[in-house]
Amino acid sequence: MQYPFENAHWISCPDCPADTAPVFRAEFDCSAGADAVLYLSGVGFETVSLNGQELDDELLSPAFSRYDKTVYYRELSLKPYVREGGNRLEITLGNGWFNQQQEDAWQFEHAIWKASPRLVCAVYCGGKCLLASGSDWLCAPSGTVFNSLRCGETCDARIEELNWHAARVMPPPGGRLRRQTIDPIRVRRTYAPICTVPFASPTIYDFGINLSGNVEICVEGAKGSRVDIFYSELITINGRVSRELIAAHVHSQRFQQDTYILKGEGQETWHSKFGYNGFRYACVRTTGDCRLLSVHARQTTG
Repeated sequence: MQYPFENAHWISCPDCPADTAPVFRAEFDCSAGADAVLYLSGVGFETVSLNGQELDDELLSPAFSRYDKTVYYRELSLKPYVREGGNRLEITLGNGWFNQQQEDAWQFEHAIWKASPRLVCAVYCGGKCLLASGSDWLCAPSGTVFNSLRCGETCDARIEELNWHAARVMPPPGGRLRRQTIDPIRVRRTYAPICTVPFASPTIYDFGINLSGNVEICVEGAKGSRVDIFYSELITINGRVSRELIAAHVHSQRFQQDTYILKGEGQETWHSKFGYNGFRYACVRTTGDCRLLSVHARQTTG
């Protein structure tokens, strides 16, 4: 298909706070096992699920570009996930490089394309358009109440009932839509900590190598308890994560910090989705009635 977006519009989530990741949803009818295909561009970054199942393992997609010149879209097969009758598609958007809020040495917060996250998409089967993005879609601020490419992410798992309302048709980012063909970023390997830093409080986990990626935690505890993760490539001689070299590049008090607020229902596993970190060490602080069951580093690669 030469151009799949003839019937689709760019849409955004009106009144969504700038640091919150909006989620969009729509439904379409299909036959189970049908060869349906999703064409999607969601900027800054997108995660996609169909009927509650995540579609793929790609990270930080679509690829970064000069959004006023080029905007990449992806082609994703829905065949393994479609069911008979109604199918619910949900897409969540992170800020990425498209809508950076925090000041840094590279000044992406002043990028000429900066705007609220937005998407354009269409679902086809047998050459027929089954669904296209437009003002009939619903949207809402998600439980990811903070997300920043370099400053981290906060997920409030207590937020499950969302305030759905109509999406708004918006101007496109400006660049020409082109199909993404480069190799995606994925998790290459996971690492258990080799040790913890002696006498450090809160606990600092040492993964033995410098890597890019994030940490996945498994926790259980009371609703509203929280876990804060602070990433660093260095530690000080008195056993603290070192931030001195970072401060020259990111002009924000928060940097490489992920936070998870528990919903309080058994074991909960979580990792951030819309940023990346350079680290060897992860300082993990728990607050409230919360028990950390496991910590693993996820190394990413393109």
